[in-house]
Parts: sequence; structure tokens; C-alpha cells
Amino acid sequence: GLEEGPEAWEAFQLAREIARIEPDHPVLERLKAYFSLPLTFTSTPAGAEVSVRYYGDPESEWTLMGTTPLGPVPWPKGFTRLKVELDGHRTAEDVIWNIEFIGTAYDYALAPQGLWPDGMEYVPAGSFDLFMPGIDHLAAEPTTAFLMDRDPVTNAEYRCFVDAGGYRD
Repeated sequence: GLEEGPEAWEAFQLAREIARIEPDHPVLERLKAYFSLPLTFTSTPAGAEVSVRYYGDPESEWTLMGTTPLGPVPWPKGFTRLKVELDGHRTAEDVIWNIEFIGTAYDYALAPQGLWPDGMEYVPAGSFDLFMPGIDHLAAEPTTAFLMDRDPVTNAEYRCFVDAGGYRD
């Protein structure tokens, strides 16, 4: 169906092409609910470009959606990759699961270049909803802010860490 998967993405892209030719066509407006839900994006600082691509095709071209503050803007249902870019700041990338019960507003604090080591990503403080069967009845788990490697640590990198006194210093 059009709730997730490539069909929602393809319908979304086709609707964007149609809207360029005939914006606000009543049939197109009626059909949007089948393949998209409106989302809102903000950033600090404002003025960042927001782009999207289908999650299942990570090498595809980015589709520019607009500049923050943005929205509410139709966003394809299902999983998508998001990129938020502003000159002089680290690019934020995220995965959005656009489905009714997740949420509709996303805010990105864009850090100045060089604030954190390359290869590390900042995870802000907040809470983590437990969407796992059997424990989904539990309250959201609070988390503190932390830095995390963008990519998994290799055995060679771990060896360097241990040889340099890791866990002893």
C-alpha cells in the first residue's frame, strides 16, 4: 500500500511533478492523504535547506523541500532520509518515519563546524520511546546528551584505543 515503502515515495514524487504543472489541483489535494502527511521543520539557526530522499535508495538524489522554518509541508509516508544544511554549520542527517503516531514537528540545532570531532554525532538530551513488543507499555526512557561515532568502530580502531590506555585512563 501507500503507507510505507517505495509506492508512497513514487506517488509523492509524481504529485510534486503534477503540482509544478497544475498547483492546488483539487484531485491532487484529495489524494495527498494517501501517500503523505504534513510535517514541520525548524532549525537553530534558521535558514537551513531541508532535503529528502527515499530511505530504501540511499544513493539517490536529494529532493530539496525548502528552507527552515518549513511547513507544514506534505512529506512522504514511511521511512525517508533527511538532510538539513546551512553554510558554516555541520550538516544534520536523520531518518524520519512519517506515520500518524510518531509526531509532526522536527527541530534541528545546527552546530558550528569544528565543535565536535569529525566522525562523531551529537545526540541531544530527551527521551526514547520504547516501541518494542512486550515493553511498549513502559514510560519513555530519559537520556542525557552524548556524542556517538557515526560509523561502527572497527577492530583496528578498538585495538588503538586499548593500546593507548583505553578504559585504564
